[in-house]
Parts: sequence; C-alpha cells; structure tokens
Amino acid sequence: MPHKRGNDYEPYFRIGKTLEKLLFEESKKIRPGDKLIDICERIENRIIDQGLFPAFPVNISINEIAAHYTARPDDLTEIPENSLVKLDVGIRDEGYIVDAARTLVFNDGLKKLADAALSCLDAAKRVMKPGINLQVVGQTIYDEAKRLGFKTIANLSGHKIGRYKLHAGVGVPNVPVPVDYKLKVGDIFAVEPFLTFSEAPGMAKPSKEAYIFSFRKKIRSLNKTQEKIILLAENRFKKLPFAERWLIKPLGRRVKEELTFLTKKGALISYPVLIEAKGGIVSQEEDTFLITEDGALPLTRA
Repeated sequence: MPHKRGNDYEPYFRIGKTLEKLLFEESKKIRPGDKLIDICERIENRIIDQGLFPAFPVNISINEIAAHYTARPDDLTEIPENSLVKLDVGIRDEGYIVDAARTLVFNDGLKKLADAALSCLDAAKRVMKPGINLQVVGQTIYDEAKRLGFKTIANLSGHKIGRYKLHAGVGVPNVPVPVDYKLKVGDIFAVEPFLTFSEAPGMAKPSKEAYIFSFRKKIRSLNKTQEKIILLAENRFKKLPFAERWLIKPLGRRVKEELTFLTKKGALISYPVLIEAKGGIVSQEEDTFLITEDGALPLTRA
C-alpha cells in the first residue's frame, strides 16, 4: 500500500505534478537537431535540482526504437527531421516512483499513430477499476489500437510500481493474454501502450547494444572499479536502472568494459535497446495511475 495520509497519497501526487510540468515543458522545447545527450542530461539535472532523483535514465527512443535508448557518454546522436520520438521519464523520491512518457511528432504523417497511443491509454483508464482483471486492460488497449487501424507491440507492457521497485512483479499487457491479477484500491500501475502500423510484426527485439543497467547481486573477485560500480548500483541508485553516463563523474572515466563484465557475471542486469522487429515506427504514451474506489487516477495528466 502506498504511503497514505488520510485519503491522500501525497508523495505520488507531488511527484506526478512535477513530472507532468517537466514533460509538458520539455515536449515544447525539444526540436530536430537537438543532441540526445543534452536532452537527457538537462532533464535529469532538472529533476536533481528539485531535490528528487531520476527513477531511471531518461529514455529517448526514435522511430523504430521502442524503448531503452538513453544517451551514451559522448553521444553525438541528434533528433532527426521527420521523426517520431518517445520521451520516457521517471522520478523517485524516498522510493516513491512515478513514470510517464509522451510521443513527440516531427512528421505530420505520423500524428495519427501518436494520437492512437494516447487513445489507447485513455481507453485503458476508463476500464481500470477495483476488481478488474488486467487481462481486460490488455484487451481494451488491443481493441482500441485495432479500431484505429494500428497494432500494439505484443511483448512490451506496463508494470506495477512499488517502493524502490520500478517493475513490481505484475505486468499490464497491451494484448489480450491471461493475467492472474485483479486491480485493488491503492495499487500503483504504469500503463504504456506501444503501437505500430498494422502491417508491422508488432514485436520488439533486443539489439546488441545496452546503455542501461541495474543491480542484480553481489559477486566476489572484483577489481576496485567493479566494486565501486556495484556499490553505486546498490546504494546510490537503490538497485534501480542507471546509465553509464552516471558513473563517469564518481569514477572519473568510462567503464563500458566493466559493465559488460559485470553483466556477464550476473552482478548486473542489462537492458538492451528494443527495436520493432521489422523496423516499424513505434509510438508510446504512458502514465502512472493510482487505483481508487472510483477508478484509475492519472498522476501526470491532471
């Protein structure tokens, strides 16, 4: 159960309001030609300057990239002209997490795809009530996408959020699959429809690159740098996802080789960049919802 003050889930409302304002302002500011590393670091610094912390590295996923792209150190990638860009941001405060995403449209021909993802999110909100099985939510998202002429990404889903847990063990499907979970008052769920064109496979596949990691377990026989990475991953980042960029200041250098080693040894989890299986353009909308007796209350769309 979230931290409760009377009937007020104050930490979530406060974080949600902050994230809503940030996403609104950044969505207006970002333009083709902007460097991804500048966007990521600007947003992350804005969060930190408010006494909060990113719940995960800012994700900026362009066109066929569905998720898990954050800027590499010294990344020269820019927002392309005529693109569709997913901006996915999470904020945490004392372990309370709110997660949301917006699709930015720089190609009028892709606007319907972006709008459809928002329609699917709205449709999901309307059916999310205490006692509703999450399979109904997945069916609703799937049906709305199909009605609008698009297809959901079958192997990407939303997630329950817990204290210091971005993914708290229960997924919110974007397709009609069995889920053994009924919504309860006080639940916190991030719902995130991912859509593509109907002729695309509607599946995301991992690339060979991963720029986001999280703590998995401690292991023995590490060098000093590897020990420091594990210490930061467990204590500073609270076992939540982090980027290689975040390690450069405390460690003073790039540590890609150490991250690869620690992942292979099972000390870290890596999150490969996810791409639509046949290169289909992907849109995404996401909000975090508090389940109340009256239904689902969105935290970043007041």
